[in-house]
Amino acid sequence: MEKIQEFFKNIDRDDIDKTSKNLVSKGLIDSIDIISLVREIESYYKKPLKANFINEENFEDFESIQKMITQSYEINSSKDMGGGIQLLSLNTTTQFIQIKI
Repeated sequence: MEKIQEFFKNIDRDDIDKTSKNLVSKGLIDSIDIISLVREIESYYKKPLKANFINEENFEDFESIQKMITQSYEINSSKDMGGGIQLLSLNTTTQFIQIKI
């Protein structure tokens, strides 16, 4: 949890700590903060987060952020969506859908 605290500190959000809850739903952090946190996480781990993990629920508290990080870095970088469609995460703000014909 110390590393997550450091991520918040790096984005100038020292007011958020491990006791803070409902960060998104209470408006304590916004989409700009989430993008900044994703950038910090990816920079630290030197690997992009999987796009399907970047959602509001995964940024509600330190525990959900930690769980997201753990799960994201333990799964494959692409997700077969059936029908020849594959979702590839390229970076934090872009997704690419590849359709096999």
